[in-house]
Amino acid sequence: NFSFLLAEWISFSYTKVNLLLFFYYQNCSQPLAAGGVMPTHINQSNVRRFVFMLIGGFFLGVGIGLFKLSLMGNDPNTAFVIAAAAKLGVDFAVLNLFVNSAYFLLEYIFGRSLIGIGTFINWVMVGTVASACDHLGRYLHLAPEHFASKLLVMVLGILILTLSCAIYQTADMG
Repeated sequence: NFSFLLAEWISFSYTKVNLLLFFYYQNCSQPLAAGGVMPTHINQSNVRRFVFMLIGGFFLGVGIGLFKLSLMGNDPNTAFVIAAAAKLGVDFAVLNLFVNSAYFLLEYIFGRSLIGIGTFINWVMVGTVASACDHLGRYLHLAPEHFASKLLVMVLGILILTLSCAIYQTADMG
C-alpha cells in the first residue's frame, strides 16, 4: 500500500532528522565566525535562510524524482544509487542515506568547516522526497510512456532542479 510506504518513509526520515539535529547541536559549540558551524543566535535572516534551505532541499528531491520518473537519465551519483539500490533490492531513499553517510565522513575529514544544518537536512530530505515523488508518480500512473512526454518530464525536472539548487546554495547553510 502506497500510503503505508509513504508513512514509513516520513517516520524513518523524521527519526533520522531528530537524531542528526541532536548530534549536531550537541557537538557544535563554536560560533560561525570562529570556525564553527552553528550561528550563535537566531534572527530573522537566519530563519529566512533556513526556510529557503528547506524549500530548496525539498525541490531538489522533486527534481531528482522527476528525473527518475522520466527514465531519461540522471546525474552520476543518483544513477549509482538507483543501480545499487535495484541490485541490492532496497529502496532508493534508504541506500541514499547510507551513501550520504559515506560522503559525510569525507566531508568531516576534509571539509569540516563546510558542515552546517543544511548538510543534515540534505542528507535525509533529498533522497526521501525523490523516492516519494517517483513512487507517487508511478502509483498515480503518471509515469510517461512516450518519448515526448518523457522528454517533457525530464525538462521539467531540469528546470526544477536548477532553480532549487540556486535556492539551496544561496541559503549557505551547509
